[in-house]
Amino acid sequence: MITRRQLRIKALQAYYAHHTTGRSLPNTIKALEESVESVYELFLLEVKALSEFHRFEEERLERGRKKKMPTPEDLNPNTVLVDNPILKNIRFSDELSPLYDDHAIRWGDDRDLLYKVYQRMIQNEAYAEYKAIATPTIEDHRAFLLELYTQFFAYNDTLQELYEERSIHWAEDLEAVQMLIVSLIKHSNEDQLVIPSLFKSEDDREYVVQLLRKAMQNGDYFGELIAAQTKNWEADRIALIDMILMKLALAELVYFPQIPIKVTFNEYLELSKQFSTSRSAVFINGVLDKLTAQLKKDEQIRKVGKGLM
Repeated sequence: MITRRQLRIKALQAYYAHHTTGRSLPNTIKALEESVESVYELFLLEVKALSEFHRFEEERLERGRKKKMPTPEDLNPNTVLVDNPILKNIRFSDELSPLYDDHAIRWGDDRDLLYKVYQRMIQNEAYAEYKAIATPTIEDHRAFLLELYTQFFAYNDTLQELYEERSIHWAEDLEAVQMLIVSLIKHSNEDQLVIPSLFKSEDDREYVVQLLRKAMQNGDYFGELIAAQTKNWEADRIALIDMILMKLALAELVYFPQIPIKVTFNEYLELSKQFSTSRSAVFINGVLDKLTAQLKKDEQIRKVGKGLM
């Protein structure tokens, strides 16, 4: 599932795009929602890739049987991958087909690239060991799928380059998608395909939209608060990313009473290290620390629950 940190990154990217493109608030919110939804589209694309591996294996075994001079192995091939119950459920799932259609999930011309990945997989030692299991259990099937995904998808530079070409968001969505794929494999079995939800709860879906909305609606006010604490800095000397991070943090501090102050500080300082300069974290921490004290005194920050202050 997509984490709160990943949702904060989505809000940051949308707010930054608002500054660089001049989008209105409604259009920025719409772009944010599309960006979040794109995580699920990449998840479905990778699930579709796994189903293609099942199809590739089935086609390869059938070609062997139809050879003019088939070998005994061609006539009686090892069908462990084709018989993998989780992989079969992925390929023939009635739940996935409409999702593929709704999100226009296709491998299209890139199916050849996927086939090359499959060819490397069937020459791999892990595949040979999997085929050597006399009577594989569901755990054996599951373990191989996790190995397949880890070795040939999760760290595949070629696939990652393809994803980046298809969507500017997908490079940073991979971590969330990988968590979803692993969840799918770990929780599915012979009888049921457990398709994970993108969000831990509907609260998270609402959280990211409201975070961006409150930060933008109060952008001028938050900007004035920041300016008052940075009198020795001219506004144009503060990096745009730093300003956006502080406005998002202030929106979270003021409008999300159930998120502890410490969590907000930690999250936005980590994002500053990832997306801004090496000195930004110290600067942002200093400004937010002063503003938090001020807003608590003015009773604009009111946290709900034991220990949240």
